[in-house]
Amino acid sequence: MSDFGRIYDLVESVLPTGAARSTYEWRYLANPNGKARCWVVVERSGGELVGSSSRFPWPIFHGSERQAGWFGGDLVTLPRLQRQGIFRLITDARDSHPWEGDNIVLGAPNRISRAAVASMGHSYNTLGPFPRATLLLDYASQLRSRSWPKTPARILGGAANKALALWQTMNLSRPGNVRVEEITRFDSGIDALTYETMSSPHYWCYHDAAFLNWRYLQHPGNSCVAQVAIVDDGIVGYSVVRLEGEHSTLMELVVLPFPEPVADALLHGIIGIAREAGCLTLGFYATRNWRFWGALRGAGFLPRKSEVYRTVRCRNREDVSEEGYWQILPGDSDVG
Repeated sequence: MSDFGRIYDLVESVLPTGAARSTYEWRYLANPNGKARCWVVVERSGGELVGSSSRFPWPIFHGSERQAGWFGGDLVTLPRLQRQGIFRLITDARDSHPWEGDNIVLGAPNRISRAAVASMGHSYNTLGPFPRATLLLDYASQLRSRSWPKTPARILGGAANKALALWQTMNLSRPGNVRVEEITRFDSGIDALTYETMSSPHYWCYHDAAFLNWRYLQHPGNSCVAQVAIVDDGIVGYSVVRLEGEHSTLMELVVLPFPEPVADALLHGIIGIAREAGCLTLGFYATRNWRFWGALRGAGFLPRKSEVYRTVRCRNREDVSEEGYWQILPGDSDVG
């Protein structure tokens, strides 16, 4: 625990986010798939921790087989020693271990990180940009943000909001025997539904109940709302939305093949939650093979320019660099 505390201090000194210590402990120690694996560089002269690279266990599957999956993050070097080879020390030591060849490691690079990856000759390991879509929840605010005069923006935007709300109510609330309820905890009974609905013959991330609870409902800082869809007292789908001020993100949408409009009912509930929270947009992104893109288009989501990328590496598996072999959702984003 003392070593983890030193890592938290180093990360916060280099990448100050103001996150509470409980957030770091959630990220490094509370993951139901195991504790973080960290590589550190210590200065010989005084024993100071000057560099660290962390990986967080991630539930990556290939078909039905669990892989040695990880999500990379918190790569930091003390400012006074940056650009002096600390990163190379870490990667050389890490890559020398026999287990490294089978590790599948995801990353969520920003523009600067992507350029660094390309300069190292690893651009072939970059997947994306992933398809992205957004649903506008408040046209009046959008018009005001584009410098429309206040009165026309209020009148035209208000009319557009009412028309959109009416259309979504008619389109997403078709008669059916579907009941949607908010939940505060996922039960393990949800796991079979997730596996049946989301499993892929290639690479995918199995978000079981323990992962869902940790990732969304036990996070010390993020605000997420989960819902389940029930038909005849059985759960046939669920969703998770993350609320972030004026913006919200659909993190999960899982629905069994069913004659009832389950996806529509869940989306109707998600939109209502985001609007009530004061969000102006509801966003989503995923790889192209995600099976519910049609449901989002039917709800009024529109495509947007995307800057969503992932990196992936595994020394012993060449096929991990094929984007078409992956199913990745917003829940498989940088651990934060």
